[in-house]
Amino acid sequence: MKRVYTLLAGCLLMLAGAPLYATYVPVVLTGFNADVVAEVPGNAMGSTNADYDNVNYVYMTSTFNPLGPSYIPNGGIINSVIASTPGLTYQLQPYTANNSLRLPGTSSGTLTFVTPQSAQTVFVLGSTGSGIGTATITVTFTDLTTQVFPGVVFPDWYGGANFAIQGMGRTNRLTNVISNNASDPRLYQAPLNLL
Repeated sequence: MKRVYTLLAGCLLMLAGAPLYATYVPVVLTGFNADVVAEVPGNAMGSTNADYDNVNYVYMTSTFNPLGPSYIPNGGIINSVIASTPGLTYQLQPYTANNSLRLPGTSSGTLTFVTPQSAQTVFVLGSTGSGIGTATITVTFTDLTTQVFPGVVFPDWYGGANFAIQGMGRTNRLTNVISNNASDPRLYQAPLNLL
């Protein structure tokens, strides 16, 4: 089975702040290429344009799964539960449009900052479907220099450790069968420390 890498939320920047506290700034990105969140009840196929994991599963909203308890957060706000980054939140793309950078197999893609920002760290939120994946992420700066981050690990959306969020459930695009799971799927944050 081929792994599918998916960055669901884009990223956040950590700016220099007070010595004990980080200031996180969400950034607006372009370049998302797939809608992997079902929001129309009983119509996962019609409200998404790709699966998340290469075997027909996608995230679902509370509208799709009104009886819950598992669905992707309303409003697209992900509050990371990782203790080393208190206060870190992500704003997902709208669920009714392309909301992920989906990279099947060895493909590549580009997310672009709408407004360039200075930062110490860029936090990326993502996971893979059908196995653990390793990515190479290249950050291109406004002067066209780059910093390459090889070996960035994104665990499978089921069962990985050190998650930023868990227990969002999923549905099958073909059958609309819902999986309400208190532990899975999961998303993981990857910090990219800039030089």
